[in-house]
Amino acid sequence: MHRFPAAVVTVLFLLAMLPAQGAGAAVTAPKAVINIPGIGFNSTAGSAGVDFIDYFAGTKMIYLTDRQNKGVDIIDPASNTLAGRIPMADGPRQFFLDSSINMGAATLSTTTMGIINFNTNTYQSVRIGAATDLGGYDPVNHIVAAASSAVAATATSEAIPPMVSFVQLDPTTGGTLLSQLPFTARPEASPYDSANGMFLALEATDIALIDPVTQTVTDKWDLPGYTPHNIAWGPNNEGLVGCTTGEVVLNAATGAIVARIDGAQVGGSDQVAYNPTSQTYVAAGSVTRSGMKQPVLAWIDAIGHQVTKVIDIDSGSFNQVAVDPVSGMAYVATQPAIGGACTSACVFVYAPTS
Repeated sequence: MHRFPAAVVTVLFLLAMLPAQGAGAAVTAPKAVINIPGIGFNSTAGSAGVDFIDYFAGTKMIYLTDRQNKGVDIIDPASNTLAGRIPMADGPRQFFLDSSINMGAATLSTTTMGIINFNTNTYQSVRIGAATDLGGYDPVNHIVAAASSAVAATATSEAIPPMVSFVQLDPTTGGTLLSQLPFTARPEASPYDSANGMFLALEATDIALIDPVTQTVTDKWDLPGYTPHNIAWGPNNEGLVGCTTGEVVLNAATGAIVARIDGAQVGGSDQVAYNPTSQTYVAAGSVTRSGMKQPVLAWIDAIGHQVTKVIDIDSGSFNQVAVDPVSGMAYVATQPAIGGACTSACVFVYAPTS
């Protein structure tokens, strides 16, 4: 384990909110802009820079994985400022926080998972053999499930298939690799479903249910015509699935599709969110108009499954969103783009009402 200064989990940067500039007439301007210091989000060729942004109730903070700056940025939604940055050994893809044991974990762009013990202020690298994408966290058994791509064979090593790796978090022993479950194709994410106590490996056209205790596949739900990216759990044992073509609402216990959101309203969402205060799903995605993709932000009634509002947002917007349940504001990471308002690395904050 490598010790890092305690200051990294406290305030590192305090940034004033800056007004958005240069938004087109049809684009809704954000209510606030949070500038992220360091290397810009689009500065690495072939890298999107951001894979994950989410609100954690345990700390009332928003966490953003910042691959360019090899850290997890902490945003305070009460002041719309950057409160700090947790440094990682490499570019993080998704961040998990368990306030009950005061530990965090991040899937990384390398062959390790980063484990942080906030009690001892230490960082640990757990080798899992392949670069990971997104995953999930079981707060009951304190297990991270991380999906990873295949690794081609080399002159000195055998090929590694796509897999889901399971890492146990423990404040005394740190992170321990429990097992690895091979797949024929890479699951993009493996979120945890509290309705049935399972991880859900999101494959190309189906969802595999994985028992976190035995780390084996127990069932599969078909999802024909959709490529799932991630899930936000809502009321009535349901969840909104961000998909390549439109979005769907699933029954979390049976996997049945209970509603479909037309891709003409919003689609292509990588990470969706749920606001328990207003019982509303929020999706950052895009629509196609005249052959061109336009980023949009959509609000969906989680009870009636109807889209209640869609706005065009900045052309540099990523397709992940976090929502603050106190203010209802939606947070979207944004990079420089033609006609866009962000010049380097930003988080744009949008209101649920005009």
